[in-house]
Amino acid sequence: MEQPVPLSMAPVGVRLILAAPPVDSAGTTAERRRLAQFGLRPGAEFVVVMRTSGGGRVVAVAGSRIALDRASAHGLSVLIPHDDRGASASTAGDPVTVAG
Repeated sequence: MEQPVPLSMAPVGVRLILAAPPVDSAGTTAERRRLAQFGLRPGAEFVVVMRTSGGGRVVAVAGSRIALDRASAHGLSVLIPHDDRGASASTAGDPVTVAG
């Protein structure tokens, strides 16, 4: 795996892993808790299924799809496993299966 990148920079259709937030992370405890309720916890695997026109992202995690606004997408760091870095965005239209 490489260095974490903001979710807002991650490609569509590629398996991602949510990185642990930095200690000085801007997100509040309540925001992190809310994301965790949806399955977005450090170490969770998910896929970006769509970019929104406003800069947000729709992600598939644990059998659900979650819409994140632009600020949230930029504030979350993700890791791209080596085995998925070569995947193309052309898989974005394919059905998404996420292990939960």
